[in-house]
Amino acid sequence: MARNLGMTDEKIIELYKSGLPYAQLISIIGLSVSGIKYVLKKNGIELDHTTGRPRIHKVNEDYFKVWSHEMAWVLGLIITDGTINKKVHSVYLAQKDETILRKVAILMGAEPRITAPTGTRTTPMLIINSNTIKEDLEQIGIKPN
Repeated sequence: MARNLGMTDEKIIELYKSGLPYAQLISIIGLSVSGIKYVLKKNGIELDHTTGRPRIHKVNEDYFKVWSHEMAWVLGLIITDGTINKKVHSVYLAQKDETILRKVAILMGAEPRITAPTGTRTTPMLIINSNTIKEDLEQIGIKPN
């Protein structure tokens, strides 16, 4: 894709900082999302992860920012029975008892997105998609693998 006429790096940065979603930026600028991100990174602009695609499944993204007994319990479950995906911004929690998964979802202010066992996986799994939560867990010391 080629930039639309008059789209300088400075103009792209200005449009990005205005808070427009990528869908609108693409049509205005004439570049793909990766092209826009390249221009921003090249110019030292920190990317705001909230500008992209709107959230499909709600979740309290600040859940791991404040210590509480409930947060510690959920953290323990993630440490023992959870996984943080290396490539995408997802946290998975597997439990045989779906009521525990539903309780975790309620505590985290999330819509319960629980997948049924498939293939070799024999337990239901709660999926939380959030870059912020993944980063907060990494700050606490919980990382992929």
